[in-house]
Amino acid sequence: EKMDSSKDLPFPASGKEMDDRERAKPMSTPTYAALSTRQLKDLTKKAGLGASKHRDLMETRHREFLVIYNAKRDENPDMSYETLVQEAAAEVKRNEKSLARSNNSNQVKA
Repeated sequence: EKMDSSKDLPFPASGKEMDDRERAKPMSTPTYAALSTRQLKDLTKKAGLGASKHRDLMETRHREFLVIYNAKRDENPDMSYETLVQEAAAEVKRNEKSLARSNNSNQVKA
């Protein structure tokens, strides 16, 4: 008997419609003040953002991640959770690098 390997995938095989269980869900903003530093660190790691010694930086990164994740999900509701997380995390990192370059060039001009 031939096995249907598409059933074992975490996402639907191309050309198949996703059902509601497979669609990425929107993420809500946690109450950051109620989170321990360890919990916040776990959230940023889970989002693919890495951790920091600075709580305010982790919170800022995670807030930006949520905005980007939810916007991308709204634009393409059929995108998988894994893809959304990867793309949102990559955009947060690109934004940080761009901001760092901009700040460095402004300091050189001053």
